Formats: sequence, structure tokens, C-alpha cells
Amino acid sequence: MPPLTDTKSPFPFLISIGWNDHISANFSDDFEPGLIPGRVSRVDRISSIVLTEDGPVRAEPSAEMLLNTASEQLPAVGDWVGMLRRLRHDTDSIEAVLPRASMLARVRGSSGSRTAVSKIQVIAVNVDFVFATHAAVRPSTSRMAREVSQIEQSGAIPVLLLTKADLVDDPAGVVEQVAKVMPGLRIHLTSGLNGDGINELRQYLTDNRTVVFIGASGVGKSTISNQLLGQEALTTEEVRAHDGRGRHTTTARHLMPIPGGGVLIDTPGMRTFTLQGADDGLEKTFTDIDDLSQKCSFRNCSHKIEPGCAVQAAITSGDLNIERFDSYLKLGNELRHMKTKIDKAAYADQRSRGRDFAKKIKRNKEPR
Repeated sequence: MPPLTDTKSPFPFLISIGWNDHISANFSDDFEPGLIPGRVSRVDRISSIVLTEDGPVRAEPSAEMLLNTASEQLPAVGDWVGMLRRLRHDTDSIEAVLPRASMLARVRGSSGSRTAVSKIQVIAVNVDFVFATHAAVRPSTSRMAREVSQIEQSGAIPVLLLTKADLVDDPAGVVEQVAKVMPGLRIHLTSGLNGDGINELRQYLTDNRTVVFIGASGVGKSTISNQLLGQEALTTEEVRAHDGRGRHTTTARHLMPIPGGGVLIDTPGMRTFTLQGADDGLEKTFTDIDDLSQKCSFRNCSHKIEPGCAVQAAITSGDLNIERFDSYLKLGNELRHMKTKIDKAAYADQRSRGRDFAKKIKRNKEPR
């Protein structure tokens, strides 16, 4: 992580929410003088709430930025931006977005949809650690694998967070089960009810880092966030008895400073988490399976019925968890399907542009 800016900096508050020498250098080198630095804490359609040294302000992208910038590159929660004051307007103008150190995103819509690929939804940027949050009552290891693959792709570091430990009879057994399917990852067991495990999470906020919580609705993201914030900043609801789920309460992504330094980002529950260009992330998540596949007798081994398959041999010997292998196959198939949809959508768009161009040429040739 880049070193912190000198404490004599004119931006002590910005330092507490992640500003450092690397960000400062980008800001001073790349953008025009007079811009005010800030960090986006919330986005509502076009306008944003930006945290500055002098307090939060409402701002929106400049007309030029809206016209020339792809939607996924517009200001998102966690972005560092440069703004100009507009004294006769209700909002300031965001003139620049600093380069991002990480970007966690997903594709909107269901992974099984037959329609063209939807737009990319940016969840949070400039994040150091992402907590893939699951209730310990019934943790879904297949969803964990999906989330970890996308986190690995984002440039952030994944952490598995199991909540509501007070609702299970054998918490240590749950951790052991998850570790077998997701080996090598940091796993934390917590209880928002009694505060167990919360202090262990504070280590991820040292040096004013940024953490984000993702997961389905009701798994306890807001409860854990409130514990870290030291106040009931986020609304929570009682859990259901049969599955330990709470009700959906968070309605927007929101970056909040932590007392003592660092920030957390709470996100609304996501029913699905469709992969977005996570080829590298999938490889990093399943390095053990990729390493085994190099030992297979056939280079194009499908790891199903071929003789001399090192992957199947590892499953038989118990060295590779079958549930983990199933997740590997499922996510790999999903990525291939997604690529096919992208190619088809691109081809359809190209044909449409071609037809429009041909019609334009034809009209220009017609006698007048």
C-alpha cells in the first residue's frame, strides 16, 4: 500500500479516509490547478455526495464528462475526484476522476438470461478488502466462489465473513467446512448480536484502508457495519428463525468514515452476482485446480472421463473437494456463456451499424 501523506498535509480528514502520497501525486500531476479534492460517498442517479476537507457537498459530473465518458467510468462510490465550486448552482461540478486502484463490478441481470449482455454495474472502487458476507446458518460455497472470483478480478483482496455465529451449534465446524471448499482464504466468524469477532475485522482498516461488504439481503452486513462504526448508523431488522436471514434494509451503496481512520462501504443485498470479465479472477481463485490440470495426460482434458486425469485422481484421493471442483466447472461454463453473449451482442450491433450506414449511402445516391 502507498505510504500515507505527511500529517502536516492540508487534508487531515481526507487522509483519514484514504488519501495518500500516491493519490496526491496523481491529483497534482494530472489535473488543472484550482480543483478541490474529495471522495464520493454516495451516488444518486447523476449527482453524488462527495466528502471534502470542508465537509460533504453535492456534486455532479460536468457536461463534458457526461458526454464523453462511459457509464462505468463515471463517478462511483469510493472514487477520488476533483471539483470546481459553482456558487450559483445547487451542485458543484466534478471535472475529473482520479485513476482507480481497484474496481468491483458485476453485470446487471441474470447470468442465465438469453438477452444481450446488460451494462456493467460498478459496486465500489478504490477498495482494499472486500468482505464476501454469508450467514453461518446456511453458507453457500458456490456463491462464495463466484464472489471471490470477481473480487480477485477487481484488484481488491477477498475475505470470507461468516455472520450470525450465535445461531449455529458448531461454529468451528462451519468454518472448517467452508475452508475445505475455499482453501487459502481468510475466513472470519462473527456475531453482530454479541460482538464476537468484530475486533478482528479492525485490522483491515489500519493505515486508513477501505473495506466493502457484499452479500445477499439479510446476511448481517449492516449489523456488522454498525459494530465497526460504533453507532446505529444503518437500519437493521430482526432475523427470521428458520434461516437466520434479516430483512432487506440497505437501499444504496454508502461510504462511511470509521472512527480512528479508514472507511467502510455498505451495499444493498444482491440476489445474484453475475461475473464480469473474471477470467483472471477465476484462475486466481482455483489455482490448485489449474496446477493439477497441468499434470493431466491430455492437454485438452475435460476432467470428466479421460484416462490419466490428475484432477479426477485428486478428487478420488480426497485431496480435492468435489464441491469445489463443481464450482470451478460451473463458473467456467458461465464465463464461456457470457463471452458468447458478448460476441453475439457485438456482432448484432456491428450488423445494425452496417445496415444504417448502407441506408445512408443509398439515400445519398438517390436523385433529388
